[in-house]
Amino acid sequence: MFDDSKYDIFTTQQYLLFLHPKTINSYIMKKCKIQWLLCALVVTLMACGSSHAKQNEEASSATEEVEVSDNQTSTPNAEQHKIVAGELNVISSDEFVKLITDIDNPKGFQYKGSTPCIVDFYADWCGPCHALNPTLQDMAVKYKDKILVYKVNVDKSAVVAQAFNINSIPTLIFFTVNKQPAMIVGAPAREDLETAIKDLLLK
Repeated sequence: MFDDSKYDIFTTQQYLLFLHPKTINSYIMKKCKIQWLLCALVVTLMACGSSHAKQNEEASSATEEVEVSDNQTSTPNAEQHKIVAGELNVISSDEFVKLITDIDNPKGFQYKGSTPCIVDFYADWCGPCHALNPTLQDMAVKYKDKILVYKVNVDKSAVVAQAFNINSIPTLIFFTVNKQPAMIVGAPAREDLETAIKDLLLK
């Protein structure tokens, strides 16, 4: 009687093949070729997978480097202007907060400097602002060792301008130590500006 248990190991085709000794060698060669082809295919796939993974890692690393570079480029250190006595020093909002006063202090505006100063709020399109510049320059030179003169562009430093309720320009604000700032709206005459400097900053 035919033993059905052999089907647990061989298929019907394989079992019949082994009943014919002349075909055994041919079958073995075919099996070896198939196995070698399968091995070669597996090795190739593994090599491709490894290469693909390496390319992904390199691409990811390059992307991270680009992102770091972009972040460094997008967030450069703000250039600090050199403050010079006897000149009109144009400053930004950040420099205003650093050099002059915080704009959100509940105790009021407290001057951070040690040398009294004038802050001129202006705009490039403002005719009276340009007309005032020579007088400010003369005062900056005349009181070089006693005061500093700053200029803040209201178009570029709107937050600072709003903090001081600047509605008209030019507006001059006078800062000195341990005092609340004083304000002059409009372009004062030379004599009036010099009097204000003496009364507000030098007393």
